Amino acid sequence: TRRWAAPQSTAVTLITPGDLLISRVGEYSYATVAQRPAVADPGIFVLRLRDQSQGPALAHFLNGREGQTRRRMFLRGMTVPSLRRADIARFPIPAEALEFEGDVDPDVGLADQLEQVLWTA
Repeated sequence: TRRWAAPQSTAVTLITPGDLLISRVGEYSYATVAQRPAVADPGIFVLRLRDQSQGPALAHFLNGREGQTRRRMFLRGMTVPSLRRADIARFPIPAEALEFEGDVDPDVGLADQLEQVLWTA
């Protein structure tokens, strides 16, 4: 993170572990919980949750069929559908979605993913 931004930088959004990350662009998006500090791309919403223990449940819901269907209701733009910040604030999350007790897939770097795919037989 320090290579890309100063710790007190206000020009970029800094990600801290436990933040919920949601893609702004695309009809289908991916949500995950940050595992390590980083600098956010402008195409990512960074949600700092009051209760970080709810992050995995929220990511699971948003990545599921019902969450993706609800996301499509808020999309704007014909060629490149995207969400606005105000849409995220109005996004309905049912109470039962927060009862998920699993975990989201771990944040694995691209190099490690390629190693697993290419060299594991």
